[in-house]
Amino acid sequence: MKVFIDLAKFFVSVILAIFFVIMFDIYNLFQWVENKLVDKFVLHFVLSEDAIVENVLEVLKTDFKKLKLKEVSYITKQQIFDEVRQKEELAVVLNVLKQNPFSDVIKVKIENYSKKEFEDLVKAMNLTSYVKQSLFDYNMKSYLDRIEELKPVVVLVYKIVFIFVVLTIIFYLFNTKNLQTNFAIVLLFTILYSIIMLFNKKFINLIVMSELIKFDLFTVFIFIMIYLFCILQNFKVVDENF
Repeated sequence: MKVFIDLAKFFVSVILAIFFVIMFDIYNLFQWVENKLVDKFVLHFVLSEDAIVENVLEVLKTDFKKLKLKEVSYITKQQIFDEVRQKEELAVVLNVLKQNPFSDVIKVKIENYSKKEFEDLVKAMNLTSYVKQSLFDYNMKSYLDRIEELKPVVVLVYKIVFIFVVLTIIFYLFNTKNLQTNFAIVLLFTILYSIIMLFNKKFINLIVMSELIKFDLFTVFIFIMIYLFCILQNFKVVDENF
């Protein structure tokens, strides 16, 4: 019976460790999702017939603190017409119209998103007499707005988790028999963690979300140490002489 109880405790400790890792890296996950949305987010400004392109582009050169434009391109109505005509189902409609129904467009792709600055940019462009309409995916914008609102909460959770880890390590430093081993682990964690904090100016992320998932071996090692000497010992599954 004791074996099953110890096994159950072990699995609970594993679940807690996984939850801890997810909480610790959730900010990076938010950043990854935001980057993916930003990459797909495209803004189109439909120009009037008498539009002076240089004047419109001048408005786009406004300096913002957070919002950064990645790509700005001018597309003529003839280019749009030629591209649409390549699609058979739309080519029939264009043949019936016998004229080009499109307008010149300025296509904008952003690099960094900021809700307030994005809305200020759209408002400034719409106020010019050269822009008839601004087009973008409102659903995607709402997702980006939601992520921006949740970021401060995630940062707060980050700090709470970090404090919890430090307090847990300190607690076990003074409450386990194997004081020498625990002291060495805490010292190693403190020194290396401080160095990385200074260089990266951010918390260690277990998972770096990019095109593929990459694992930081040092951070994995740190989490293993925290698991072995903090979480697992709390369930008294390991031998006391460990």
